[in-house]
Amino acid sequence: KLQSILPTDFSLHISEDVLWMLTNPLANKGHALNVICDRLSVKPSRTVVFGDDIIDIDMFRAGGYGVAVSNSNPRLLAIADEVCDSNNNNGVATWLNSNLFTRL
Repeated sequence: KLQSILPTDFSLHISEDVLWMLTNPLANKGHALNVICDRLSVKPSRTVVFGDDIIDIDMFRAGGYGVAVSNSNPRLLAIADEVCDSNNNNGVATWLNSNLFTRL
């Protein structure tokens, strides 16, 4: 119901029924990834992105390979290319140590 009264240039994301994120549609990690890649002359399809919540979904769609930590929001886990250990167990650092030089 709240979405229907918001201005059309805003998006509402609710994570686990407790965290409400109200943003402009262009103020998302996917758009930011595209801007950074454009400035660095890197194709977004050549990137690896990491995340844990629904605010990362646009970035996962824009990036080339999405790695979600195991304690991520289920909606992000559903679209991840791979799941690493949880952020409580240094999942991203462990993934980078294991994969950074073998996948480049």
